[in-house]
Amino acid sequence: MFSVIAPNITDVEVIIDGTLLLSKDNKNWPLDKSKHAIPLFLLEDAAGLAIRGKGKVEGRGFAWWVREWVTGIPRLRPHMLVMQRSRDILMQGVKWLNSPNEHLVLNDVTNV
Repeated sequence: MFSVIAPNITDVEVIIDGTLLLSKDNKNWPLDKSKHAIPLFLLEDAAGLAIRGKGKVEGRGFAWWVREWVTGIPRLRPHMLVMQRSRDILMQGVKWLNSPNEHLVLNDVTNV
């Protein structure tokens, strides 16, 4: 599994026309230094970013939620997209489905 970590990007267009499938296995998920699951997309200080397309991002979250419910142990499920301190953002057409945690987390984002 991979994560896209992109700080300080400007005037970038991301096109998703197929299906991105996230891993159902928490053992395959990348962790940060604090052992928290890294989001699929982590974007900080972006400007002029467009995320568009006819595709979908399928989080396959059911397995994550069931595992946590059955075991009673939080697994620090990943978010699909976290965006911080960003401006002039366009999101169009892409479907975000079945996240292991929250689909989109936007902190201090303007002109979406």
